[in-house]
Amino acid sequence: MNKFVMSIISLLLVFSMLTPFQQVEASESKSYERIAGDNRIQTAIEISKEGWPKGVGHNQFGTKVVILARADVPADALAAASLVGKKDAPILLTYSDKLPEETLKEIERLKPEHIYILGGEKAISESIDKKLDDKGFIPIRIAGDDRFQTANWINIFSGGHLDSTDTAIIANGETIVDALSASSFSALNNIPIFLAKKR
Repeated sequence: MNKFVMSIISLLLVFSMLTPFQQVEASESKSYERIAGDNRIQTAIEISKEGWPKGVGHNQFGTKVVILARADVPADALAAASLVGKKDAPILLTYSDKLPEETLKEIERLKPEHIYILGGEKAISESIDKKLDDKGFIPIRIAGDDRFQTANWINIFSGGHLDSTDTAIIANGETIVDALSASSFSALNNIPIFLAKKR
């Protein structure tokens, strides 16, 4: 399975827990593989292991990247779908004020050069930048004053704002459902997702 799709599936699995949905019973003739952890942080790790079993490789820009997003508020992670596609990077999750040991262990296994940290210091504490720097990684923070500006900066880093098709996805930034639905299309086609308010 395409790594980009695998990373977006991680978003769907992790953040579907936050959104009510109608459960559909699968036919007995259908087969599927469940990739799961005990919580959303561990689920993201398990999917990273599935999609990047040998660690992250050099992408088209010659860099090895991991994306780190806040676990409890999904807006930044969802806006990063095109960044996933451009950078061939898994998304891992963290607490706002503390990097989980299991997430750090997975980062060390993946062996990235750069770690894109999504959101400002209220979203993810500066202490996490320092911890990653102390471990020999290069943390690069992508942030604006709010989720809407952060989404804009994410798209600048992904190069999606320069896409020759002049195509973009506009999603409601006050709820996750629309951005979630568009995330796989965004990643596979390198189309940026911009977040907007209802009015």
